[in-house]
Amino acid sequence: MRIDVLTLFPEMFPGYLGQSLLKRAIDAGLVDIHLHDIRDWARGKHQQVDDRPFGGGPGMVLRPEPVVECVEEVQQRGDQPGHVVLLTPLVNLGSSQLEVLRSARALGLKTALCVGSWDHLSSKALIRDIPDRILVWNETQKAEAVTLHRVPADRVVVTGAQCYDQWFNRRPSRARDEFCEYVGLDPARPFILYVCSSLFKNTANEAAFVERWIQQVRSSADPMLREAGILIRPHPRRRGQ
Repeated sequence: MRIDVLTLFPEMFPGYLGQSLLKRAIDAGLVDIHLHDIRDWARGKHQQVDDRPFGGGPGMVLRPEPVVECVEEVQQRGDQPGHVVLLTPLVNLGSSQLEVLRSARALGLKTALCVGSWDHLSSKALIRDIPDRILVWNETQKAEAVTLHRVPADRVVVTGAQCYDQWFNRRPSRARDEFCEYVGLDPARPFILYVCSSLFKNTANEAAFVERWIQQVRSSADPMLREAGILIRPHPRRRGQ
């Protein structure tokens, strides 16, 4: 198996590749690992590989040109190119994934878009370059892909929410009684978990809403609901509220 690693820091990898199972696999000839410095495909005197986000915003992002050119050249070095290119979310404004999609097409590779969130097809940019397959969560998203993005229905496949697959094999890290003691709840009573939403600019103060919600729960006519424990999980960016 040939594995090509595209990175800005190839000097970081020899230590990992020379240890444990990876080293044994390499020594046995089971894998052939090649490191590629993306800067080798950068343009200009200073070989710049990053730039400010298109449309503004904090931080820096990788420029698409060196990444795309690196991928295209490396694809030709193996016995055969990779079979499939999976993209997500693709619908973000200014995403360099569009260039990756076009490059994959030019190389004759199959492409698929894994829809990353429940609202990506209804609140983001239009899909103008349509991959071979659009993998969606449910029939609602399939309808959005067909009606909003004009994707042919035979290219849309309902698979479920792929990004949640990671949770199926997870197990609780502690027993219920231990957890309740840790967070200050009575283990003999049911409890309600409220998971706060993420913080967007100019959104309302969610802490104030949660306080009103707790008051409504505590005044419920249903004794089980009225006396249930309440656990609030604030979004990390809302802790200041």
